[in-house]
Amino acid sequence: GRMPAYVDTGLNLVHVDDCARGHLLADQHGKPGERYILGGEDLSLRDILLVLGRLTGRPAPGVKLPNRLLVPFAYGVEGWARLTGMEPRLTLDSLRMARKYMFFSSEKAKRELGFSSRAAEQALSDAVAWFDAKNYFKSSVSAATQSR
Repeated sequence: GRMPAYVDTGLNLVHVDDCARGHLLADQHGKPGERYILGGEDLSLRDILLVLGRLTGRPAPGVKLPNRLLVPFAYGVEGWARLTGMEPRLTLDSLRMARKYMFFSSEKAKRELGFSSRAAEQALSDAVAWFDAKNYFKSSVSAATQSR
């Protein structure tokens, strides 16, 4: 469905193929016991939604909602979900996570493994094409993805 609004948060986006390649690199070149972050670009949720809007031809939400205004709503949604057995579309846990910008550095993986990742827009474009091919959208976005 349509996302009517967004919250102020950010995510690190990496193409699934780059992440898989990073696992192979870690197996081949990684040091036992070491941990490697296989990330890509850090983007605000607003920027992610704008890119997805361009890729799908659908409008990105234009309203940013403050987290604190959503807390009472989340309580109500969770209560309703308990009564009806339905999955809540908004939870207190999701709001707590949204307060954090989940930005990460892959410098160690780049330096020690030779890891690299493609642009976030390419990752999103490939994801949109995959979801469209699997008919996960209510209506096809093929025309929008092909016209870019």
